[in-house]
Amino acid sequence: MTLSCQLAADGMIDLTDRADLTKRSPILIAHRGGVVSVDAPECSLTAITRAAERSYDMVELDVQASREGVPVVFHDRSLDKACGRPGRIADFDSSELADTRYLNSQDHILTLDGALGLCRDLNMGVMLDFKSGQKNEVFLKQIDLLILKHHLQHATITISGSEQMRSLMKHVMFTPTSNEMLHLREGRSIRLSQRFWFGLPNQLLPGDVEKLKEAHALIFPAINTFRYPADEHMESAGSDIQRLLKEGVDGFQIDSVYDSNFTKVTQDAAALH
Repeated sequence: MTLSCQLAADGMIDLTDRADLTKRSPILIAHRGGVVSVDAPECSLTAITRAAERSYDMVELDVQASREGVPVVFHDRSLDKACGRPGRIADFDSSELADTRYLNSQDHILTLDGALGLCRDLNMGVMLDFKSGQKNEVFLKQIDLLILKHHLQHATITISGSEQMRSLMKHVMFTPTSNEMLHLREGRSIRLSQRFWFGLPNQLLPGDVEKLKEAHALIFPAINTFRYPADEHMESAGSDIQRLLKEGVDGFQIDSVYDSNFTKVTQDAAALH
């Protein structure tokens, strides 16, 4: 099966469609901007494409503002480590950044516009993590318009959630507010159908999964390598994944080293080659 055939069969995720989410379960979100390796840097075209090839439903993209306020996709504050170039993202115009190549790769830094267009073409939803611009009204509205431009309004979530972001960005799903979580845990009746829970497995208190499901919130725990002891991370992550699946979570944000825990990845990836 070719990648294009597989993507056509699966289609774009719709976070408002429970039937679609159930069919895809567990939903997998690629941490660090895709399937990352030495020749596939974080948030690069190659890393994002490889996530699609391995049947991920969504990809996390780190967003920053260039010098002139254009949203670009890049994790680090500085270009030194990833690109071997001194300076911060905010020190350069987007055209200069687009000409900047990652070390050990043919990839260049992507604008958010370019990354969202790629995700749309690959039928991948998006998890946005804002590294800058959270209080910039023009920047936030610009991103909301880009989400609409690429028809990702039912396939975009963000783990950032300032009060200003929540008021300005109308086409993104947010996590519950602290007050909403407080009311949920107090046992009050609350509906969270436009919310998703995100955090570490140990941040889910006893009874949280059941209450979140009753409130119609989605649940996406993070399974990341740096959260576990280095000498036992595979075993610990695998244990968390199996336990949380039994509890009924909707999916996970994961580092690709853990995707062998999911048959939807291993089976579909094999079918593509």
